[in-house]
Amino acid sequence: MNFFRVGSLMHTGIGIDGTMQYRSSDLRGGTGRILLRGGVFYSHQSEKTKLQFTLGDAFIHNTFYDEIKTTRLENRLYQQIALPHQVGSAFLFRHRLQLEERLVIKQDFFLRWRYQFKLDVLLNKKEMTKGTLYLALSDEIFIHGQHTSADQPTLFNQNRAYGALGYSITRHLRTQGGYMQEIRPNVSHGQLQVSLHQSF
Repeated sequence: MNFFRVGSLMHTGIGIDGTMQYRSSDLRGGTGRILLRGGVFYSHQSEKTKLQFTLGDAFIHNTFYDEIKTTRLENRLYQQIALPHQVGSAFLFRHRLQLEERLVIKQDFFLRWRYQFKLDVLLNKKEMTKGTLYLALSDEIFIHGQHTSADQPTLFNQNRAYGALGYSITRHLRTQGGYMQEIRPNVSHGQLQVSLHQSF
């Protein structure tokens, strides 16, 4: 599984957050997904607390190669709260709670909750600056807002556990390479990931 992402990191004040993703089941362009997501955020910072509130929209184009090639289009409105905090000089934590309103074209309207716990462990420096090497670890659980349809008979949707080695190219540009295990009610699979994270 290959993966590419460009997104923003934590800011102060009002700004724009964006993500671009390409996923494929293999390097030859098999079953895949294109995701474009953008939002407006407000970040509040005090001596002890940082909070980021985001309102945004996402467009997802899924391609499936079974007996025939099919596509599924989806639009998502989302609202999220992020709470980053630091323990000591090496441990950077981030909690994110997100609500998605998902409109799957020619299917139905779904609500979904997402909670992500993330930890960056700095390996060679005391802050995230140019040349910092770090471990990126996270776990995210997805819960349906309702479970009344045949497509989502249970509240649990999926869980994603992720581990990677990261490098800060500059203070505002990072790259990561790692592995994610995705667990759904009836299936589990892993994927290699390469990502790029840019803040302005």
